[in-house]
Amino acid sequence: MFAALKNVDLENLAPLIRHNIEIKSRIIAKDESDRTGERAILNFGHTVGHAIERAGDYQEFLHGEAISLGIVAGL
Repeated sequence: MFAALKNVDLENLAPLIRHNIEIKSRIIAKDESDRTGERAILNFGHTVGHAIERAGDYQEFLHGEAISLGIVAGL
């Protein structure tokens, strides 16, 4: 699928993914309407990142790559 994940041990990666989903779920549950600083931190990089994704017609960058560039732009 993705070259970067070709040699990843998915069995060891699954607990990390699960933990991150739990963290994100707790933050979203506390502020479903996106009104607090904690939720804003969760979304950091997404405004610019989504613009980058769109500019590349969703073909040039993976979502994570675009968000990473959005984070860098926001620093």
